[in-house]
Amino acid sequence: MKETKNVLSKSLPLKLLISVIVLALLAFYFKIFFTTGRYFRDTFIKKETSSSETQYVGKNKYGNIKITVKELSPYPKTVTVVYELPNNIKKEHTVTFKKDGNNDSSLLAFENIKDETGNIVFAGGYYDKDAGLLLDEKQYPVFEENLTVVVEGQNPFVADHKISPSTTLGFASSTADIHRGQYQLLIAALIILAITLIDIKFPLFFFTFRHIGTVDNPQPSELYIILQKISWFLGPAISIILMIVAII
Repeated sequence: MKETKNVLSKSLPLKLLISVIVLALLAFYFKIFFTTGRYFRDTFIKKETSSSETQYVGKNKYGNIKITVKELSPYPKTVTVVYELPNNIKKEHTVTFKKDGNNDSSLLAFENIKDETGNIVFAGGYYDKDAGLLLDEKQYPVFEENLTVVVEGQNPFVADHKISPSTTLGFASSTADIHRGQYQLLIAALIILAITLIDIKFPLFFFTFRHIGTVDNPQPSELYIILQKISWFLGPAISIILMIVAII
């Protein structure tokens, strides 16, 4: 009896340590997963908000990315979006929204978009906030061409790098903000993990459920037991991989 108590007293600190480590890793993981931001050129950039402006900051293999959004005037609402991209590229777009535009739940009306020199990049129209589409004055979709032609594998941030109007409108309206993590992959990982834990806790649950009403007192074969034990390792491994992929 004393030996059992000694074993339990020795294993308890280890279990507590493992529990603390697991909880810390989960807290760190979900902090990353629920980070607010958006994707720009296939790179997730984190949103950082202050009283005067909003910044989206990130980094890819070509360098640092910083996009600053600042309101210049509340009426008519005028917002400037400054792009600081790799290769010392700096672009600036200013969006002037319409005073009495049709700014309903899905359509955002704007007067025009100008570049840093004052030239009009796109005349008035609408921005579909739900679909992220650019519309003209008659609310017909504007099909934006690929503004920067890049050979696969080469640096896309070249001197004449162009920013599409819809990209600027997404930043100016903050409607493209998302969480970094992919919910579908996380849900799939949690389902696999839950099934595995149930199978470990109740080894005959799924086997019995599968044969209920068809076989009296079913018993698993040796092959089933071997494959089941293998799945106890594969299930958590697959879940971890899915959770990692969900935040990449």
